[in-house]
Amino acid sequence: MNGILKIRTELGWAKQELADYLGVSCRSIFRWERGDVLPSKLALKQILQLERDIISGKVLPSHHQTAQNGKRSRLAAFKDKLYHLLRRSG
Repeated sequence: MNGILKIRTELGWAKQELADYLGVSCRSIFRWERGDVLPSKLALKQILQLERDIISGKVLPSHHQTAQNGKRSRLAAFKDKLYHLLRRSG
């Protein structure tokens, strides 16, 4: 599974939610997840900012009503996956 797809689905976000947050089209998200194209460095930075916003509580995952421990583990996994995704895109 593609890293962006896995991150998005683990957070319970629809493609359109991620697209709206990043200011890109839903089609761009679709193409990134399929591996047709890679996100630009700017988009990857925006995804990292999204992760920071989630951790700080500015943006909540769709399923934020789940137990606090579950949310922390998902956020930790999100951070790890973003780190590896950014390193691969170099």
